[in-house]
Formats: sequence, structure tokens, C-alpha cells
Amino acid sequence: MSPSLNSIRNLGSMQKNYRYRVLFAKMPAVVSGIDVNALNLLTESSEIPRRNNQPIEISLHGHRIKEPGISTSAGTLSITFRETETPIVRDFISQWEEGVYDLQSGVSADKAGVEAIILIQQLDSNDNPTMTYRLEGCFLEEADLGSLEGGSSETQVVTATISYDNYTSSVGG
Repeated sequence: MSPSLNSIRNLGSMQKNYRYRVLFAKMPAVVSGIDVNALNLLTESSEIPRRNNQPIEISLHGHRIKEPGISTSAGTLSITFRETETPIVRDFISQWEEGVYDLQSGVSADKAGVEAIILIQQLDSNDNPTMTYRLEGCFLEEADLGSLEGGSSETQVVTATISYDNYTSSVGG
């Protein structure tokens, strides 16, 4: 039996992809003077973290079955920002990049100093969190500052690839 129009209407409001926020609950210690709220406002898009469940394949007497094995976090996600003439995002990325590894000395920073905790929240129409993803052990893996084009009227787009150890998800905030 297919659903009726009334049963679909009674589902309530659908989750909108554009209703979200990205918050740095803990900024990397190597970064200073950055307005966390401005970073959230300048976030154009973010992936949602995901897990990979590795299957265990078992072959017995000509039959093959699978059981769940180790579950691991995917490990990376991309966050895309728009930049202003006051280089908030570029300053943030630059400080984080330089804090991870010093090219001059060849020394990498202490893990605790470069890690962040990032919250990605999906929001309802009243800005209340409907789902919160807490990413732990985050560090900047790669940054793409975009390109400069004389024939384009686009704004600068900065994409950060963030590596994370683990994430948890919870309904609400």
C-alpha cells in the first residue's frame, strides 16, 4: 500500500541541507586571534562524517556469509569557506598549516597543539540542532586556497581537508 498524501504531510518539516553550522569547540593551540563565529558564517559547505564497516567473509561448505567486522571512521572530510578581504579564513589556515609542520626546522608540532574539536550541527528552521557530529583529533591535512582569475567575478573559495580520529553523533545538541 502506498502512503497517502496526508501521511506524507504529517511527517513534519524535512531537514534542509542549507541549515547547518560548523563550530570549532576547541581551536588548535597553534592558532590565535581568529573569530570562531566568523569561521562559521563563512562556511559554504561541509561534508558529514561517515564510518566504514569492514565485513568479515566466511566460507563454509560451499556457502559464503558475511559478518560485521571493525568499524572505522572515514578519517577525512572537506569544509569549504568563502573568504573576505579581511583574510579571516586564510589567516586561520596559514596559522594551522605552519603550526602542524615547520618547513624551516623540519620539526612537526606536538599532537595536542595542532588538534581541534569540530562540531557539525544540522539545524531546524529555528536554528535548534537536530543532529550533532563531534569530530575529535582533527588536524588540517590539506588546504586549497583556490585560484586567482582576472576574468572572473567570483569570490575566493578556500577548501580545507580535515583529518579526524573519531566522531560521535547525537540527536539534538
